[in-house]
Amino acid sequence: MRVLRTRCPQNGVLRVAQPFAEPSSRFSREFEERTISTILACQTAQGASDRLRISWEEARGIMERAVERGLGRREAEVPRRCPSAARFVGRSGALRARPAKAPTKAPER
Repeated sequence: MRVLRTRCPQNGVLRVAQPFAEPSSRFSREFEERTISTILACQTAQGASDRLRISWEEARGIMERAVERGLGRREAEVPRRCPSAARFVGRSGALRARPAKAPTKAPER
């Protein structure tokens, strides 16, 4: 399908936005949705790209655009409090649970 273009005296030739595709994508939204479903079923971008006969880079680009769309729809959430088990972050950046402390008795006098 040909993309419609318009000539603007100020900005030159511009492409008309298509209702069935994202501006930065060469694939339709329907094909991108099918690609994401195939990636989830195959569990790898390589497996999905082999089945859909697209390159791994194209499959990866579709995944990145899908993540951007999903994050754009998400509302920002601020945690109300941090659970006690997830207060310490180790050197690797992974959350580690603090060991449980044994109850202590007050010294007897």
